[in-house]
Amino acid sequence: MSIQRDNFNEGIKRELAKRVGTLCSNPGCCTPTYGAGKDDRKGITKGVAAHITSAAKGGPRYDPKLTKEERGSINNGIWLCPSCADLIDKDDKKYSTDIIQRWKNVSEQRATKAIENPRIVNIGSDFSDTIILCTSQKNAKSLKTIKGEVRRNIKIKPIKAARKLIEPWVSLSMSNNVAEDEEMLSVACQNQGEGIDEFIQIKINFNGPAIKKVEIENENRVQVIDGGKKTASFVELFIQNLLPGEKQLIRVIFKKNNRFDVVAASKNNKILEVFIYEIEFGEDEYFPARFTKD
Repeated sequence: MSIQRDNFNEGIKRELAKRVGTLCSNPGCCTPTYGAGKDDRKGITKGVAAHITSAAKGGPRYDPKLTKEERGSINNGIWLCPSCADLIDKDDKKYSTDIIQRWKNVSEQRATKAIENPRIVNIGSDFSDTIILCTSQKNAKSLKTIKGEVRRNIKIKPIKAARKLIEPWVSLSMSNNVAEDEEMLSVACQNQGEGIDEFIQIKINFNGPAIKKVEIENENRVQVIDGGKKTASFVELFIQNLLPGEKQLIRVIFKKNNRFDVVAASKNNKILEVFIYEIEFGEDEYFPARFTKD
């Protein structure tokens, strides 16, 4: 028995490729998918028109609410290289509908900008994908020194997260240098794309004179340009550029239970996505050391 698939027609496949400048839509790939063939009169392509939600029941990210027409429409398609098309279908839990839709939106916007400014292709900030991931800890306690194994119970609760993240770099402090009346905010600026991002500004605002201390992991790369002093209500930070895969970490120790907000932008006033999580520590579980006889 054959499975009913709601495939794209050839016209939709061509439009999907053209809307992203024929590059793979995965911001971590961006490989060209069209080129010249051996025959002087023909071109070749290795691109794939992939479904965001599956073309058939039982497939990855299948949405039963869609009609046959909607499932085979351009709105349900994304242009990818074969490797990335295979990747998203092999791990549909990791590569959710929201994530793939974001790939599509970003790649289409980038291709439109490239018409007016071709220089961005493969080298510009439009191939960067910088996010700001903030984690708040109210009890950054250290592990007890014992003989044996320790299982640390940690819960990460989303406070502000518009979408799921792929392999985010979360900073977790095990130090005990935070007093009972203090809280620690770790701000990780990370470029998950393939291009260099430039002129990144991050501003952390509190609802009063809350700051106790600002710690910057790499002062050669991150600068405090305003605020940040003890009892200040905000700190503004600047990063000249952020390389592909680079991460920079800033920690702010502040008065416990103060409300805060984080905003960030990079080159061309592009607003950066900010994700805020709260880390809660449960009781540690201790297991005695295991001894074996020779």
